[in-house]
Amino acid sequence: MVFKVVSNDGEEFEIDDNIAQQSSILKLYSDEGFSGSVPLSKVNSVFLRHIIEFCNHHKNDLQPEFDDDDDDDPNRDIYESKRADDISEWDLNFTQQFTAKDGTLFDIIMLNFLFYISMHIE
Repeated sequence: MVFKVVSNDGEEFEIDDNIAQQSSILKLYSDEGFSGSVPLSKVNSVFLRHIIEFCNHHKNDLQPEFDDDDDDDPNRDIYESKRADDISEWDLNFTQQFTAKDGTLFDIIMLNFLFYISMHIE
């Protein structure tokens, strides 16, 4: 199934359903069989293209499993990361194109929260 999203500057993108499934927001539309275009008023086409590129690259990845039981473990270090430090070369190159200096790093982080894409930030 092809899914359509429209950026705030009017550019329409077609994405596969398996890409839409990576976003909690877009998944709702996809699961309901929505057939129109979803307007994304807070996302311009430049960043939407990056998000789609990221999701397309990771479309076959296993979704992370969250274990709430760890929160009850009194021996768990609260400062210990729940994610491994190994980052693929592709992901490293992808993230290096965004910087704090020009504000693009902040923008891509905010898009992670907007789309609820669990793979961006753990």
